[in-house]
Amino acid sequence: YIVHNILFKFAVDRSDFYGSDHAAAKVAGHELQGLISLFNCDERGVALPLMALVDYKVFTRCVFLVVFVI
Repeated sequence: YIVHNILFKFAVDRSDFYGSDHAAAKVAGHELQGLISLFNCDERGVALPLMALVDYKVFTRCVFLVVFVI
């Protein structure tokens, strides 16, 4: 869901694609690691989103800042 231009994605496995919610949370962590790797490439002209992983109680959330470019 989106609140104040911030996209919240829950790292849960509703369709049993990953096998468990723990595995889905690991995938979210790998998504962040991939974004960090792209950032470290220091390529000019590449726009990357701001992203954070938020672990709260038993859920992991991927949080993205949504920027609309006109």
